[in-house]
Formats: sequence, structure tokens, C-alpha cells
Amino acid sequence: MGRRQKRPLRPLTESEIQQLTDITNSKVERVERIRRARAILAVAKGQSFTGAAKEARMRSNSGIAAIVQRFHERGMDSLNTVPGAGRRPVYDHTQRKAILVEIEKEMERTPFWSLSTLEKALKRSTANVPKVSAKTICQVLKDAGYRWLPNDHVWSKNGNALAETYAAAD
Repeated sequence: MGRRQKRPLRPLTESEIQQLTDITNSKVERVERIRRARAILAVAKGQSFTGAAKEARMRSNSGIAAIVQRFHERGMDSLNTVPGAGRRPVYDHTQRKAILVEIEKEMERTPFWSLSTLEKALKRSTANVPKVSAKTICQVLKDAGYRWLPNDHVWSKNGNALAETYAAAD
């Protein structure tokens, strides 16, 4: 027997039950909306938060408690994923610009470079550049208009090829 729910689900209206049922039976709804609707319906039928989590294929009863809390606050809108959920960008525009300036300096300094040598050059840089990985450097280059040409093994911007060699990682 689980603990008593601190804030049990309020009684649902017939309209809400019908909407939730339609969502759970839908073939085109987003999976997270279907799971949240199943969880609300299960709690409304008298299941514990743990039982509702199992029925909705969710991991925890605390997640169900949060869904119930949001349902009290926002009603059917609680099934939607909130805007802005997800990972925040790590580097703002000025930091990305500083990274690009240092990358382009290194590319002009030597005709042969790799993403790992650019990464090392950024670590040595005296400019206020954050620590970045080769993957971030690749993304900054792409955002700046550079394209990787795999057949030629070079980066290109506006048709100008920039040679890159693969250096062995230290």
C-alpha cells in the first residue's frame, strides 16, 4: 500500500474524460501527450500514482504527481510540452563569434590543420574564448557558412577550399 497522495486528482468532467480518451486512442498524437493522458485517466479511475506510472509506461510516481499538479493548474494544456523545454545553448552569439575569430586566425596561420589542432589552439588562446570541443568547433564552422566536403577532405566557404589534415590525437 502506497503513501496517501498529498493532492489527489480532482473529479474530471465528462468532456475532459472524452478528450483524454480520444488522445489515448489517437494514432497521430505525440507519445508524451498520450502517456500523460493515460496517467491522468488511470489516476481518475482510482489507481495509485505508482499504478498510473506503470499503465502510462512512465518511470516514476513523482512524475505522475507532477502531471496531476499541472493538470490542476492548467487543465488539458498540461498535456503539452512547455515551450523552451530542452537543453539551453551553451555559447551565446558573442562567444561563438570569438571562437570563430580564433579559428580563422589559426586557419590563416597554417595551411594544414585539423579540428583537434584548432581545439588546442583555442585552449592556448589569450582571448576570452570558452573551452570548446572539436564537435563545437565543427558546429561553429557550419553556422558560419563553412561546409565539409568529404570527398575532398576539405572545408569550403564560398567555394574556397580550406585544407584540413587529420592529426593523430595526443
